[in-house]
Amino acid sequence: MSPVHAQVSAQKLAAIRIVVFSMLCAYALVVPGEYLGLLPPGFHHGVGWSDLLPRVFYSPGGLAMVRYGAALLLLASALGVKPFRPLALAGLAVFTLYLALIGSSHRELGALYVGVVLALGPSATVWSLGPRFDEQTRVKPEAFAATLQLATFVFLLPYALIGTERLIQGAPTAFLDGSMIWHIASNSGRNGTFGFTFGYRLLEITPHARAVVGAGFLVSTFFEALAPLALFFRGFRWVFVLFALAFHTANLLLMNIEFTMNCVVVLLLLVDWELPQARRAAQT
Repeated sequence: MSPVHAQVSAQKLAAIRIVVFSMLCAYALVVPGEYLGLLPPGFHHGVGWSDLLPRVFYSPGGLAMVRYGAALLLLASALGVKPFRPLALAGLAVFTLYLALIGSSHRELGALYVGVVLALGPSATVWSLGPRFDEQTRVKPEAFAATLQLATFVFLLPYALIGTERLIQGAPTAFLDGSMIWHIASNSGRNGTFGFTFGYRLLEITPHARAVVGAGFLVSTFFEALAPLALFFRGFRWVFVLFALAFHTANLLLMNIEFTMNCVVVLLLLVDWELPQARRAAQT
């Protein structure tokens, strides 16, 4: 066994904080949800509890306020502005509200979960702005490692839950009924942000497409269900990184489903990119 993040420096944790919160900030800046406020009443609904909020939140002005408020707080969190923890948690809460109001999918949730763990952990002890209160009480190196281990766990857990639920509730029907053929065909034909049509082309040129797609769906489901093993086994960790990158790339090209944030987080959390001397310094 080779547990992930056995040794972590304050600089690595801070670098991951900067990347994760910057991605969330960029999402808020790039996705103009206020245009949904121009739709006639009843044409747009939020997710779950957000439908109970006053309708002013669904107006162009309300959506813009939430959007730019989230972006500002997330930018401050990326920069490590003090007091970091309340600013970061507030930014994540407003960002969650924005996702709910615009009826977003689950593609942002992995990075959001990681952001919560980083906000609660010592991820702003270096490369931050404001009074350096943390220098008065030295953070133990184990705290940096534990923060990233927990962040990796909460990131991998949804993969495992989705894969396990599919195996328990959907097998064997989900892999034999050809439903993935329908998903690929319908999503490939969707005129969305990307407009890739590779899914159609694959189905046209692949003999026995139903069996091939079903087998691929089954293999990917097993990888999802086994995702937490990447926490403990280096070999599986590398295999899972390759699987996740290939899986999300295939979803983008074949079904116009984009999970860029997850690909970045996989590389941040499961690839050992920190220099050895930095890891050794973390233990001194």
